[in-house]
Amino acid sequence: RVNGLEVEECVRVFDDAGRFNPKFNKEVTTTIEGDTVIVAIGQAADLSLLKDSGVELTERGQIVFDKITQETSVSGVFVSGEIVTGPGSAVGSIASGHQAAVSIDRYLSGEDLKANRLPPVALKYQYPPVDLVNIEEERLRKKIPLLSPEIRKTNFTEIEKTLPPESALLEAERCLRCHSWICVGCRFCERTCPVYAIHVERTPAGSPERKVTIYDFDISKCMFCGLCAEQCPTKTLVMSKEYELGEYSREKIFYQIEKMLRKSDG
Repeated sequence: RVNGLEVEECVRVFDDAGRFNPKFNKEVTTTIEGDTVIVAIGQAADLSLLKDSGVELTERGQIVFDKITQETSVSGVFVSGEIVTGPGSAVGSIASGHQAAVSIDRYLSGEDLKANRLPPVALKYQYPPVDLVNIEEERLRKKIPLLSPEIRKTNFTEIEKTLPPESALLEAERCLRCHSWICVGCRFCERTCPVYAIHVERTPAGSPERKVTIYDFDISKCMFCGLCAEQCPTKTLVMSKEYELGEYSREKIFYQIEKMLRKSDG
């Protein structure tokens, strides 16, 4: 029967290089009483089999290996997967296993392990952070309420609550109804247009009836770049094959909703 959990004093969490490398004082221990212990403290590789093998380890106890061949400091000994990379994706572990298999085959065949092989390329996040300063409040994602730290630190209750009805309604209205051929007034076209030829307004957030109230398109400004149609998530905007758009008065080239509706096949 479990009576509690004995823990050691943690004297350091990060090392001098700023890396996560805890250090414990085994001389100072504390027992936390309890009848159940839930093990959820992560995992680590058991490298005891490498003792006196000659395989070099880093100061943090990780295996030193060649990132192209997966070979360790001992010739003919290869490694792959999370035992060398730490926690990661299954795909990454499989990929390193493939590289190790190629190296083993070449090693047994007496071939050059590095011939025509390139080191793995580190992927970098290429997209800048999104600026939400000027985005309308109704278009922003509603925050899910959470249990306070004072409550959740004492139990394992789910910390995320549900949205209150009014917030849930506003969150549902953020749906863009993609590929529905129904304009939802998202204003992507208006924001994208480089010549400011489009103006869109819709009913306020939370209104019983959600619809576009104004959709004006000044074709005299349009340069037919097609960016608005590309950005439209509902595919309401399309580039037509009509080219006879000349008019004798400016008023007739200022399109409103009724004039822009596509012709029905029925």
